[in-house]
Amino acid sequence: WRDWSSDVCSSDLWVESAILLCFLFLIFACTFLILYNGHVSQRDVFLSSEGDAWYFRNKSRLGENLWEIDVLSKYVKKSDSNRILEVGCSSGIKLATLISQMGGEGYGIDPSSEAIIDAQKNYTDSRLNFARGTVDQLDFESNFFDLIFVAFCFYLVDRNLLPRAVSELDRCLKKGGMVAIADFDPGREYDLPYSHFPGISTFKRNYGNPFLELGYHLAAKESFDHARKEVGFSYEENDRVSIQLLVKP
Repeated sequence: WRDWSSDVCSSDLWVESAILLCFLFLIFACTFLILYNGHVSQRDVFLSSEGDAWYFRNKSRLGENLWEIDVLSKYVKKSDSNRILEVGCSSGIKLATLISQMGGEGYGIDPSSEAIIDAQKNYTDSRLNFARGTVDQLDFESNFFDLIFVAFCFYLVDRNLLPRAVSELDRCLKKGGMVAIADFDPGREYDLPYSHFPGISTFKRNYGNPFLELGYHLAAKESFDHARKEVGFSYEENDRVSIQLLVKP
């Protein structure tokens, strides 16, 4: 009886091990196909894993510097009728701060499900709404927002999805509304490998230009030194970031 029971346990362990190995092989095969089948969808990578990974790497620092909010507070009118969208809202701290200072309703989207869970848990104000999503597919009515704030998202958007992302933002913004873009501002266009996930890239360039081509007006632009974490121009192009405020005609 002992020998038979031992054989059964060994057999069960073998089956479980075989299932685990098959599962790991499936993950490896899927990853291989994604990375080496000609094109890596950065959108899919961030929705499936890297969105959460980015959030966990950075969540402890998200409230350290809210310089973009200081800039926005100088140009955005306070009103209880404001509708504000933040693309890449992460934990929700910036959107919550914006609404507390400027009034109105706030909507935040982010590819990280963990970030959205934390945002919904931490900010229960009925004026705040959080959902998982990406900039290329906005689940909102046309002409809905007075302000759309896009912080450090464009530089990771798939190049084939960038025109759609710009079009979606333009569609959802009211005439006379403002889009605020905080992103890297190197002064030239160049690409770099993304250091946290193989096969994807960062695309550094001026993301106000696509909106200027649509006839938007540049209302303001302020620079920030990413390395020193302070307002001001950086001569090191990799550390130079800015926020641009553009008004829809």
